[in-house]
Amino acid sequence: MSKDDLIDSLVADLTPVDKPVRAARRAMLWWTSAMVVTTIAMTFIAPFRSGFVEQLVTAPRYALEIFVGFLTAALLARATFELAVPDDNQQRWHVRIAVIITAVWLLLLVTAYWSPVLPPSMAGKRPHCYAEVMAFGIPLTMIALVQLRSMYVLNPLRAGVTAGLAGGIVPAFLMQLACMHDPWHILTHHIAPLLVTATAGAIGGLLLLRKRESLTDQR
Repeated sequence: MSKDDLIDSLVADLTPVDKPVRAARRAMLWWTSAMVVTTIAMTFIAPFRSGFVEQLVTAPRYALEIFVGFLTAALLARATFELAVPDDNQQRWHVRIAVIITAVWLLLLVTAYWSPVLPPSMAGKRPHCYAEVMAFGIPLTMIALVQLRSMYVLNPLRAGVTAGLAGGIVPAFLMQLACMHDPWHILTHHIAPLLVTATAGAIGGLLLLRKRESLTDQR
């Protein structure tokens, strides 16, 4: 058998390998869609707080708070999808950065309780903002989990919790622009519901991603 024949026989039964999953692209698509759709839906429920654009220009600490919140939402989305790619170093890097920025954002919100970035006001108060965070956050979480099913999640619980935080933080962040700006109200009505979305994500992760985990273990 010639060398060429040997090579042909070795590769004859091979099947094409799927292209590697692009976690960053999927994360960006999910996050962008989530932000746009949630913004539009929230606007239909009630208008965003009047004057928030001017506040971004005239109150640097408020602008910083919004910027870090925006960054937090994007990084949590990226971390969620990176957790579905079996690469420990990549996962750890993205998750650590997301955790650090999230902690910075929460610290800014807590600090504002003692040193408000804006004068506390009832302007723009949405009657059921806490319910809106959950009503938008849980479906966004489930959509993310459904997308993760086609990937290779090794830890369904961790991926589910991260997806729950990523899903919940989208409406929670937008509430900073849409709802009344009062530090205690923000913590209790915008941030606290993330515990619900994270719990929903954990349960959803165990139910929706368990099959993928078992398939991975069998290989």
